[in-house]
Amino acid sequence: MGTIRARKRKDGSVAYRVRMRVMQDGVTYHETETFDRRPAATARISKRERQYHC
Repeated sequence: MGTIRARKRKDGSVAYRVRMRVMQDGVTYHETETFDRRPAATARISKRERQYHC
């Protein structure tokens, strides 16, 4: 499952940080990515969830 957090950049624009918890080969780790638009962040979470829940 992933979470999206909005954060302000120095120039005043908003960035959306995606943090996903992934278990692979019995090891749990976190992946983070930053996006300029919220729909892109949401799409990334959906894509990764489909990859790991098949």
